[in-house]
Amino acid sequence: VNIFDLVSVRNSLNQGVSEANFRADVNADGSINIFDLVAVRNNLNQNVAECP
Repeated sequence: VNIFDLVSVRNSLNQGVSEANFRADVNADGSINIFDLVAVRNNLNQNVAECP
């Protein structure tokens, strides 16, 4: 997880989940919101399972 992941989520905040930005819905709750941003921030510089 790196700064590019954080920027991707930030740029998609409060948008509907689509084919283009579904990876920004980190917790897969159907919304791209502050919870996704916090999850990325909390995992910066960590290795995590690959995203589909």
